[in-house]
Amino acid sequence: MIVIYDVETWEETLEDRRLIKHMLALYSDVEAAREQRINVTDCDTN
Repeated sequence: MIVIYDVETWEETLEDRRLIKHMLALYSDVEAAREQRINVTDCDTN
């Protein structure tokens, strides 16, 4: 449970959440690209 003590902390928490969401989206994109590259490489070798 997150306890918010003041507006500044609340705004920092929201910014942290936005950054984490953005980071996770980027990570997902990288993982998807990596999987696609692996699949293409597998097709080329078969």
